[in-house]
Amino acid sequence: MEMVKKLGLSSLVFVVVIEFVLRLSGNYKTPNERVVGIYFYRYHQKGEGFLHQWKPNKLVDYEQPEFRYLNQYNEFGLREMALDSFLVDSGSISVLCLGDSFTEGDGTPYDSTWVKRTEYLCRQNQNSKYIFYNAGVCGSDIFFNHQWQKTEIMRLKPKQIIECINTSDIDDVIWNGGVERFNTDETWSGKTGPRWEIIYKYSHLFRAIVHIFLRYNNNLIKPGGEDIAIQKIKEELIREHDWCEENGIKYSAVLQLCPHELKTKNYSGNKLFKELSKLSFVIDLSNELQTQITPKNYLKYSWPMNGHFNSIGYGILGDVIYNKLYGTSN
Repeated sequence: MEMVKKLGLSSLVFVVVIEFVLRLSGNYKTPNERVVGIYFYRYHQKGEGFLHQWKPNKLVDYEQPEFRYLNQYNEFGLREMALDSFLVDSGSISVLCLGDSFTEGDGTPYDSTWVKRTEYLCRQNQNSKYIFYNAGVCGSDIFFNHQWQKTEIMRLKPKQIIECINTSDIDDVIWNGGVERFNTDETWSGKTGPRWEIIYKYSHLFRAIVHIFLRYNNNLIKPGGEDIAIQKIKEELIREHDWCEENGIKYSAVLQLCPHELKTKNYSGNKLFKELSKLSFVIDLSNELQTQITPKNYLKYSWPMNGHFNSIGYGILGDVIYNKLYGTSN
């Protein structure tokens, strides 16, 4: 009996030590823990209304270890000027920009997003006057993006919609589902994840077991889990294109690599990009971005901890989008 107690105590000490070492190494931190230091449940999410937005009419002092600036959110909870300020000049060509944090411009001030850079190049080089409206929101995906078309934002009467898509859309759709997330009572509900996620949250040793033996990634997605999400994304983009065509709007979906993918030249969304590139209205920016942002120089264009582009990186993204949609590559 004494031997059993000693063995049990030794095993407990061993587990505690391994847990401590793994926590200290940081190898099994989630992306959210690396950026803001807290664990965020990816599944079981829910919300009121169908829009994914910030609190309207609020000024936020946005501070992270690598940068700090002010975010002013408008009447829709978007990081954009008030809608009425866009409706003064009826002769302009309005462009509605949809996307997630890379469109909102996480990591750079308002005037340095790819949206503002592309708008600037259009105004400099095109005969017509352009105004770009940024409806990108951190954490959004294509299904949330398209809900904006049911709001007063359409008073812009956009001639074009540009939707910026990256590999995080796969994860978002796995966590939240497609159109089925939207309930009849005007709420939305995400998917139910693994029952053991509560253990995963508190134990890095358990995380190691989940990743090594069950082969889940650090977003709690198992191998092959992306296939259904990719098909849902493709079908939704086709529906969006058809809706825009019926309403006299040119629709373009641009596929954008993230900084960590440019760092390694090995991105998990390769299957998504290949599938979506079969669609005539989808433009893959990968080659152009990889030409300018490489594993050797990516730190010049992005924030290592935050994971987003900096002002220079967003400028490159804006240049590439302009050249593909309006410039010599068009």
